[in-house]
Amino acid sequence: MSRLRLDLDPAYRLGQMTPEQAERYRRLLRRLEDLLPVIERLGLTRPPVPLQP
Repeated sequence: MSRLRLDLDPAYRLGQMTPEQAERYRRLLRRLEDLLPVIERLGLTRPPVPLQP
């Protein structure tokens, strides 16, 4: 998850990704948001980035 916080999220938010990369990252965020109930039920740490693009 640290790759999200350290590399991917800043690059996405600063507009440094290609359109294809940005779309894949948005899909990843949506999937993580969909899985939050499972993540919480398992007692795992929430993703360290905002899940809204």
